[in-house]
Amino acid sequence: MDSKDYSHTASMWIWGALTVGLIELVDAWRGVRSLGGLAISIAVILIYLLPELLSLTTASAVLFMVLFLVHGFS
Repeated sequence: MDSKDYSHTASMWIWGALTVGLIELVDAWRGVRSLGGLAISIAVILIYLLPELLSLTTASAVLFMVLFLVHGFS
């Protein structure tokens, strides 16, 4: 069986636009405000939380290595 990679970018944008349109159609301004809140939440995660998590992971790895270098493996 031949496996090929297909680009689903266009269909994902279409489904996303349909979802946003349906939310706005059904719930009017509450839907728009909820989408705004979702966008702000994602922005906070990407701008603040993700880099902090990566720096915490890096700091933990360095601390773990230094602990063994200073005190030994016993």
